[in-house]
Amino acid sequence: MPDEKTQNFNGLLITGLLALLGTVTGGVVKGYWDTSLANRDFQSKLILRALESEDMNKRISSLQFLVKTNLISDPRVMDGIKQAVRDGDIPRFDPIRQQEPGVSVVPSAKAQVIAENPALKGSILPLVALKVRHGDVIDSITPIFAEIGPDLSFKGQKKVGQRIGGNSGNETLLEREGCIITGVNVYRGNYFGRDEVIQIQVIWHKLTPQGIDPGGEIVSEKLGSGKFAKISQPPKELRAQPGYYISDFTSSTFDHTSGETFFNDISISQEKLPIGN
Repeated sequence: MPDEKTQNFNGLLITGLLALLGTVTGGVVKGYWDTSLANRDFQSKLILRALESEDMNKRISSLQFLVKTNLISDPRVMDGIKQAVRDGDIPRFDPIRQQEPGVSVVPSAKAQVIAENPALKGSILPLVALKVRHGDVIDSITPIFAEIGPDLSFKGQKKVGQRIGGNSGNETLLEREGCIITGVNVYRGNYFGRDEVIQIQVIWHKLTPQGIDPGGEIVSEKLGSGKFAKISQPPKELRAQPGYYISDFTSSTFDHTSGETFFNDISISQEKLPIGN
């Protein structure tokens, strides 16, 4: 029978081996997920760059090139790109600022809504409202979409997307019944040494069976007090073209060392409305 010293030694040896095995396994798993996340981030950036051109044919060619050269390797994303190309209506994303340390980019505000409601894929789904958390600056926005039919009437319940940004400040719902969002005014400036979205303002238009009522513009209040901030840039006026609706947007947030997260920037994409009755 092993003496007490031998038993203690064996116990320590087994414990050490298990700890080593756990460290190796944890490192392998972490390495896998880090690589996976890096690949997804890289592919998202490639797609966003391909969608920046104002020329529809160039956007289509760029997407086809990414798929053909296997720069986009996720099968679901590849299938989605191929389907979008077959449909022939590729949305355009305005270029967003180059990503900086601490900045996180959300490539699509509508992606989560579609993932949770697959039947809405391919539907006319305009942005109709925003939930905005705000204090001195804009902490976050939460998009709200609504499905509309070919006759330009609203269908079913509104769909709420994920919150983009932090959870500080007060929350205000910017919504007008019977309207869709056609524009966003973004006021950026310096806040404790960083450029952030200081204020935000929404523009709606009435949606009628004949299309967007050009005389039905409604402008929201500006949210964000601007206290301790300095708006140092001209307002970024994002607008849907006449006959188009805001179908999605790309945005970014910034994580401060204080632990707070603020809404950092936004760029819209738009699609053409069907012709009304």
